Amino acid sequence: MRRLLSCFPGFGGRRPEPVAASLGLGVEGLPAALLQFPPSQIQVLLVPEAEWRIWLLGRVAETALERGLPLHGVLGPGAGGELDACLERSPALGRAVREGKMKLLQWQVRPGEAPVLAPLLEELPLFQVAPEDGLIFLGMEALLHWENPARLQQELPVLQQWVRQRPSGTLFIFSGSGPEALAVASADWAFPDVGKLARVQGCLSLEILRWQGGLLNNCYDLQLAGQGLELEGGMLDGERRRLQAASRQGHVLAMANALAGQVGVPAHWQVLADAAALEQELPTLGAATLLLAYAGRADFVSLVHQVHRLRQAHPRHLKILVREMRSKLRYGEESLLLKAGINGVIYRELGFSRAIQQIHGYSDQIYDGEPCRSLDELLAAAEPDAWAGYLPPAGFCHHVRRMVEQSSLLSIEHCLLRFSLLRRITHLDALEHCHIGRHGDLLTADREYIYLFLFACREPDVEASVNHIFQVPVDTLFEATWIYPGAELIGHTLEHLERQAEHEALPDHSALLAARLAAKARPEDRDEPGPDTPVALDALNLRDNSPVHTLLAQASGAARREQPAWPQPRQVRNFSLTSLARVSASRRG
Repeated sequence: MRRLLSCFPGFGGRRPEPVAASLGLGVEGLPAALLQFPPSQIQVLLVPEAEWRIWLLGRVAETALERGLPLHGVLGPGAGGELDACLERSPALGRAVREGKMKLLQWQVRPGEAPVLAPLLEELPLFQVAPEDGLIFLGMEALLHWENPARLQQELPVLQQWVRQRPSGTLFIFSGSGPEALAVASADWAFPDVGKLARVQGCLSLEILRWQGGLLNNCYDLQLAGQGLELEGGMLDGERRRLQAASRQGHVLAMANALAGQVGVPAHWQVLADAAALEQELPTLGAATLLLAYAGRADFVSLVHQVHRLRQAHPRHLKILVREMRSKLRYGEESLLLKAGINGVIYRELGFSRAIQQIHGYSDQIYDGEPCRSLDELLAAAEPDAWAGYLPPAGFCHHVRRMVEQSSLLSIEHCLLRFSLLRRITHLDALEHCHIGRHGDLLTADREYIYLFLFACREPDVEASVNHIFQVPVDTLFEATWIYPGAELIGHTLEHLERQAEHEALPDHSALLAARLAAKARPEDRDEPGPDTPVALDALNLRDNSPVHTLLAQASGAARREQPAWPQPRQVRNFSLTSLARVSASRRG
C-alpha cells in the first residue's frame, strides 16, 4: 500500500524540460551560495514558527519556478495547513500547482510507524520525481531515527548517496523543536548546509550555522516586501555582530538641539530642526545613526518616551545615541535610556572631534538589547521610593528591599554601607551630620552601626557620594566602613538586620533626631521639610512607642549583645579624609 499520495491528483500537465538550475532562497543581497544552493548536497533550514515556514516554502518555490526548475514538494503529517496558507498567499504558486509545474505529495503516516526513509525513497520515482528536479521536504521530521545514534549512522549515508544524484538541490524545512535540531547541528559531515530562520529581538533573522562557500555563524536580517522577503541588513562574524549593506547605513541624522551652534559639523550629516522633522524621517530611518540631545532632567521623561518609540519602530538596525549637553546623565537615568533602546551616550566632556569619531564608530553596530514593551514598567523601575533620610530599621529594610527588587529590570547597581562609630561618637551625633537630598537614599541604625543605602550608586561612586552626604570628614565620625554592592549582598545584610530585630527591640531615633534638627535650625529655616533639608523629615514618621528616656539609653549603646555573623562584603574599606583605603578583606564586623 502506497503511503505517498498526490495532493492534487486531478492536475497533470506535460513534464517541463530539465534546466541547469538549482534551488535557492531568492532574496537579493544574500551570498551566492544562498541564492543558488550548492548542488548534490543536503540543505537544512530550521524554522520554529509556522508563519515563516510558509513564507520560506513560498519564496524557495517561486524562485525555482522563475528559473524554470521542475519542482516537487513532499509534505509530512500536519503540513497540509501550511501548504494551504502558502498557496493562498501566492497566486503564482497556486497556478504552478494547477498547471503541473510544481507537484505536491503528501506522506501518509500510520499510527506508531517507524521513520520512513527507505519506503520514501522507493515510492518517489513512482511520481516521476527525476534526479534533476528540485525537491522540498516540509514537516518530514519522521524521516530518520534522530534519537537512535546507531540507526542514524546507518541511515545518513543512504540519504547522502541518494542526494548526490540530485544536482538541483534537496531542501529540508524542519521546525527545529525536536531531536532533529541537535542531530542536524552536530552531524556536519552529513549536513554541510544548515541555517535557522527565526525572530530575534523583533526582527526576522536568517542565521547560517554553516554553509558551503565559507559561511560560518553568519546572520542576515530579513523583512517582508510585498509577497516575499528582502535583505534588511547583514551581520557577520558570530563573535562580533556587525551590520553590512543595510539601508541608510552610515547616514547620520542629528537633532538641532544636539548640536546647539556647534562648529565643524560634517557636511554629510542631516540636521533635523524639531520633532516634526524627525517624524517625517521615522519610516525610512533604516540603519541610520540618530543623535538626540539630553538637555536636563526637565525633559528626561519625554526623551525616554521618544527613544522607546524609535526603538519599537526600528528594533535592531537604527543607532540611537544621546549627547549630554548642559547636564550630565545620572547613572540611573543612563541605565533607563539604555533599556529603553539607545545604543550609547556621547558624554559632555568629550570634545566634538572625538564625538564625531565615536558617532561614526557606531555605523556597523546593532542594538542587541531585548526591546521592552512596557514603558510604564521601565519608568517605575527607575523611580526610587519617595523617602529620603533616616528611617527606623523596619521601615529601612522594607523600602530598601522594595527598591532593589523593583529596579532589577534595569540591572541598576545599588550599594549599602555599614559604619562603625568612633567611641566618642553617638548614633545621634553621626545622624545629625548627615545631609541627604535625594529620594531613595536612606539611613538607619542598630545598637552598634549606622547603615546608609545609596540608590542607583555604583561602587566606584561611593566615596564621592559619602563625602557629599556627610557634612564633616567621615573619619571624625566612623572607625571603619563596610561596602555591600549588589542585590545579593544587600539582601544578606538586610536579613541580618531583621534577625536582630526578631531577638530585641532596635532603637528608633526618629523623635530625638527630629528634635535635635529643629533645635539646631534657625527660626527662619523652620519651614515645611523638603527633599533638600539636611535629613528629610518626611522620612521620620515611623516611630515606636518608646519613651524618650528609653531612646536615649538605647542611643548610648551601653550594653552590646552578641550579634549573628555578618555577611562577608566583597570589599572591606576604611574611609580617610580624601580617599577610601583598603582594609584586610578578612575583617568582619
